[in-house]
Amino acid sequence: QDAIISRVHCVLELDSERGAVYIVDCSTNGTFLNGHRLPSKTVGKVLCSHGDELLFKDPAMGDREFGYTMNIIDLSVRPETKLEAPRRLLTPEEMAKYGRDFA
Repeated sequence: QDAIISRVHCVLELDSERGAVYIVDCSTNGTFLNGHRLPSKTVGKVLCSHGDELLFKDPAMGDREFGYTMNIIDLSVRPETKLEAPRRLLTPEEMAKYGRDFA
């Protein structure tokens, strides 16, 4: 057991009509997606994408043991539905640290 991890820390929600996977933070200590703390469940849910890093502890604490990498391998979306997850550009520091090869 860990005092920082909640019994129901977060919920992954599949929206089969849109072909999307969302995450809802149910914890008191926070859930982190790609290093950013998610809003509380009262604020809303966040769209997950293939390759996203989901952590149950603050990555600033240096402990990445409690987490997952999202592996969404089969996603069926109706042709008239277009999903686009929010994207951001890497900073020069991130590019230097991680490089450009994301394959």
